[in-house]
Amino acid sequence: MSKQIIVAIGREYGSGGLEIATLLAQSLGIGLYDKNLLSRLAEKYDLNPNELRKFEERPKNKLIARRIRGFSNSPEDQVANMEFGFLRDLASQGKSFVVVGRCGEEVLKDFPSMVSIFVRADQDFRQQRLVTTGRATDPEDAEKQIHHMDRSRRAYHDLYSQCKWGHTETYDLVINSARLRIPATADLLHCYVTSRINTR
Repeated sequence: MSKQIIVAIGREYGSGGLEIATLLAQSLGIGLYDKNLLSRLAEKYDLNPNELRKFEERPKNKLIARRIRGFSNSPEDQVANMEFGFLRDLASQGKSFVVVGRCGEEVLKDFPSMVSIFVRADQDFRQQRLVTTGRATDPEDAEKQIHHMDRSRRAYHDLYSQCKWGHTETYDLVINSARLRIPATADLLHCYVTSRINTR
């Protein structure tokens, strides 16, 4: 496609948001940025990607974080701002891509080509997926992980965004992946994104 396409996808843990984003990026023929963003940043700034990973998409520790002359000493802040700057640079260059998390709908809101989506799912669907994929030992373990990860993502997002994580007014579209399952949800989102782009 000749028009720029930017898709920012937020997701509940276990909803299949990354898998859906991967399928969507493939069907649109554009790049995907998730954890691989750290490798690009590490290469650009000559940093260790494993060190960056410790602080990525995490809320800063408010007990030790300080701002001095407008600059934060928080490594979480520094990694977040590097990611935000990288995404804005890509968008400013006219690149098309899908970004998962990283406050994409907030960071890229000034670009008219951006479509924002939030993927949620029913609790039992999320628990079953985590157990089936081996990320949780049983439904109880899955429930604990879901609570922890959703809480962390919400805290991170709401720290850097004016709107609230997961709230319908924050996104163009909120979809329940448990209804159609992963592949069909990605297909539906492909239709939605291309329709949005073609009406611009």
